[in-house]
Amino acid sequence: MTGPRPTPRVAPSTVDGVWRTALRPRWLAVLVAVLVLSSAMAWLGTWQLGRARQQGGAAQQARVSAPPAALSEVLRPQAAFPAAAVDRPVRLAGTWEGAGQVLLPERWLDGRKGLWVLTPLRLDDGSVIAVLLGWTDSAQVAVRGAARLPIAQVTLTGVLRPGEEAVNRTPGETSGLPAGQLERVDPVELIERWDGPIHTGFVVLTAPAQDGLTPVPPATGNGQLALQNLSYAVQWWIFAGFGLFLWFRLVRDDHRGLLGTRVREDRAERAGLTP
Repeated sequence: MTGPRPTPRVAPSTVDGVWRTALRPRWLAVLVAVLVLSSAMAWLGTWQLGRARQQGGAAQQARVSAPPAALSEVLRPQAAFPAAAVDRPVRLAGTWEGAGQVLLPERWLDGRKGLWVLTPLRLDDGSVIAVLLGWTDSAQVAVRGAARLPIAQVTLTGVLRPGEEAVNRTPGETSGLPAGQLERVDPVELIERWDGPIHTGFVVLTAPAQDGLTPVPPATGNGQLALQNLSYAVQWWIFAGFGLFLWFRLVRDDHRGLLGTRVREDRAERAGLTP
């Protein structure tokens, strides 16, 4: 009793053999055509990436240039920060609590290292929001400015930004910063310093300007990407890479003797010679 005959195996190709096959004139001609098409697709992907940056920056600039909305219409205390609120101009009114002011070191502006001055503003509903008053290269200037903040209620306009990501530390590790300084605009750390419900974002003050401080400019839109155009860019790059991969597969199959067999089988099937 005999079993089924084993299917003959094609001898594995060597790298040298595959490349010798690739150097045949017909495959070199195909490679040139593939390279031309892949280069065009790669260029289209790069063009779409540029469009993604342009469209993303334009959308962000449109948000920054929009008329200010009331803060309560955009963000509520202790609520998750919505994506639509990023860089949204807002107006708000409240009372400064200068004693709670904190400084954030290692902040750069126009090539200079300094500090952000972050001050709590108590709103009419009892909640508090962090307001970035500006930038300075002197901690003494920031301290003197906190003492001169008006006592009466103030009305401000600014741009909303989400709280910054917390710094990961091992248990018991501290920042090592002096008292009154923080590494990040982290709502979790701020709520430990300020009483009352807190907003998960902060306001970059645009008006009125604070004496002795340099305003932190709103976002310029650099680095923002439109997701639709970005997806088109990725698709074009995938097509470009697939063209080169397909050429290699065809060359390898030709070297193994599989390509001719497949062509003959296809012809026989079209001619109706196979069952």
